[in-house]
Amino acid sequence: MGSRRARARTSQFAEDFARICEAVAERFAGLPVFVWSHSLGSAMNTVMAILVCAVLVTLTGCLTPLPRWADDPPTAFKTDGCTGAPDLNFRSCCVTHDRAYWHGGSCEDRLNADQALRSCIETAGHRHLASLYFAAVRVGGAPELPTPWRWGFGWPYGFGYSQSCGPPLPPATVPADAPDE
Repeated sequence: MGSRRARARTSQFAEDFARICEAVAERFAGLPVFVWSHSLGSAMNTVMAILVCAVLVTLTGCLTPLPRWADDPPTAFKTDGCTGAPDLNFRSCCVTHDRAYWHGGSCEDRLNADQALRSCIETAGHRHLASLYFAAVRVGGAPELPTPWRWGFGWPYGFGYSQSCGPPLPPATVPADAPDE
């Protein structure tokens, strides 16, 4: 019974992740796209597909802003310190970082929060761990990932960044020979 539930959860995660990958692929049509398949032969292929998709989502996630309220998020703040990693003597660094992730904001806000986490951990005497934690939050904290620790986790899933991170899009041009409406 337990393994059936575990398979169902894994299957649901795979389906959710597949939808995210498809959305990324649609947004960036024409770029090389890795196709997600539930029938991948080995566990390693599955892990590689998840990692590739996570990197794609992370790299492409901050191009389109989604609507955002100016107030605090509707979900109460909660933290577990350094999610899934040792807190050692820098738990307060992770709690401060979690609060920034809970509230969300722009790409720049996220980068600032991640850099502050790295600096705080370095100050606590863990230079190498600081770099490792920084890399982990840069990849694993993207707002597009359906995780409880994503950027803006105090908001409903799908709120993303508060403003676009990419360069401004050029204005649409109308061909000179287009008829007036």
